[in-house]
Amino acid sequence: MRHNLRRFALVACTVTGALTWLTIPAKLDFPRPTFAIAGLVAAIISAIVPRSPPIFATAFARIALAGCIVFALIGFGGPVGRDLRNAGIDLAFLGGWIILLWLIAIGVLARLLIPGLTPSQAYAGTLLGLGSVAAFLEPSLADIVTIGSCLVLAAIPTFLAAWVTDHLLRLAATDEPAMPAARVVRLDSSPEGGLGEGTSLGD
Repeated sequence: MRHNLRRFALVACTVTGALTWLTIPAKLDFPRPTFAIAGLVAAIISAIVPRSPPIFATAFARIALAGCIVFALIGFGGPVGRDLRNAGIDLAFLGGWIILLWLIAIGVLARLLIPGLTPSQAYAGTLLGLGSVAAFLEPSLADIVTIGSCLVLAAIPTFLAAWVTDHLLRLAATDEPAMPAARVVRLDSSPEGGLGEGTSLGD
């Protein structure tokens, strides 16, 4: 059950993020809420596919999926932010904190949803996604150095969040109680006092 929920959420985030990722550099004015709907529809359809293609088990695929999650949060959260702004709520004063929470959420979600993802792959996926958008700004050589340095530092919260999540998952896995070893005991179960054999768990 847990595997199916993770796969459902991963497909929804991947499709939503990929659509948002493609339209930002192309400056296409598609309604963002439809991206989230398309992701949910794709997740429902994926439920009939028994297994994922083997290519998604490769390191590059994990990095690309992490990049999709970068933009999935924009695809899901963008319409909410626009609605709040239209309602008269100014989120500008929270800009830096929102970006920090966004970078942390990328690392947590990527590690939870992508099987086998390492913190370094989550970091690389964030750099890939943000860097690909920055490349369409046609920066000069000096701007490339500045933007690149900023992106390298900006993705650190994602790496740390993925690393912490990875260690918490490992601790949770080792804390699961193991089934105690079974041992054979002899029981006095007959009316005449004879001995029978049974099985008991534990020491």
